[in-house]
Amino acid sequence: MARSVLVVDDDPFIVEALAELLHDEGFAVRTAYNGREALEALRASCPDVILLDLMMPIMDGWEFARERHRLNLCPNARIVVLTAAADPAAKAAQVGAAQFIAKPYSADELLEAVS
Repeated sequence: MARSVLVVDDDPFIVEALAELLHDEGFAVRTAYNGREALEALRASCPDVILLDLMMPIMDGWEFARERHRLNLCPNARIVVLTAAADPAAKAAQVGAAQFIAKPYSADELLEAVS
């Protein structure tokens, strides 16, 4: 069974590129364009990894992480933060992320983080 990844980012170009890269590497991929859509995706099924942008409209990554924790949705899914923000390690820690990837990132760096 393929490992599954939920890609959460408000930029459709980033979402499409990540989904294609991960799919080509054998991952089952689902996508969401904000935290609210991501919560709905978690209600449907639990991914192994959540690639999470922090700065999004409607519901940002911080609010998503709080709601996910409050609702106890997919507690075993590992969060990897994708961010261009200053001090990415601190931002990742704020949402309980296992790790972070600073934007811009390479395909190899991304694949290593989700593997």
